[in-house]
Amino acid sequence: MHTGLRRSAAATVLALSVSLTAVDGARAADAPTAAGAPSAGAGPYVDVEYFPEPTGGGARTSVPADSPHTQPDGPTATDPQKRTAAASEDGEVVPLAETGPTADRLDVTIVGDGYTAAEQDDFLEDARAKWDEVTDIDPYKSYEGLFNVWAVKAVSEDSGVTGDPTRDVVRNTALGSYFWCGDTERLICVDLDRTKAYADRAPATDLVIVVSNSAKYGGAGYSGLAADYGYDGVSTLSSDNDRSTLIAAHEMAHSIGLLADEYQYEGYGDYPYPCLLYNSPTPRTP
Repeated sequence: MHTGLRRSAAATVLALSVSLTAVDGARAADAPTAAGAPSAGAGPYVDVEYFPEPTGGGARTSVPADSPHTQPDGPTATDPQKRTAAASEDGEVVPLAETGPTADRLDVTIVGDGYTAAEQDDFLEDARAKWDEVTDIDPYKSYEGLFNVWAVKAVSEDSGVTGDPTRDVVRNTALGSYFWCGDTERLICVDLDRTKAYADRAPATDLVIVVSNSAKYGGAGYSGLAADYGYDGVSTLSSDNDRSTLIAAHEMAHSIGLLADEYQYEGYGDYPYPCLLYNSPTPRTP
């Protein structure tokens, strides 16, 4: 992460953190975890945030860092011509926005999953659409000129995502995207090592967005990955569900500004200042 930019961006995401979160109550670290979450030390697990419902609050749990649905390295088409064509596109980087040198910008890398060789144009269209939706939200809209955006093609053997439309559906994909991660239907997990292999193709990466080829609502936010992966966060979201866009916008605020969530959870008491209006021109103070 570019330190200077991270510090300046931290101030800009404060408005977003207010607009996307509920009232102050418990920090993210204290958020309730999903039932059945694995115990510490059970394996290579990482923490994620997810949103069971588009209009509800977030929850946290621990999930495997890998995926049981990741295809072998490289395209696996049986037809030699198709395999050659797929290999030529796999890992190709397409710039969606170049606003300045990477040393002075926040570099967002968007990787597709569940797109076959024949669907890579669809991926690029979806990636552009999702980024446009994110940058329709302030403060990203106001600071759009501070982002470089790179799309990385990842050619999957199968089209779609495991767990869509039902739990028994299995697809072999480049990043192993799957619903029902940790027994939670709307939680989309990926293979983080495979994600990094594709993200590293981009000129620089500070944040990763995985666009999974699905119309089903879902996604996740991985954060605190810098020590192991070189970038702080990975967001997963569905390509053709408009409400999934807010997952990426929310998780980017964590990664850019290092902001915690502000939710009210049962058992943590009531927010003491219900009349504080953050969206008022002159907010009332307690």
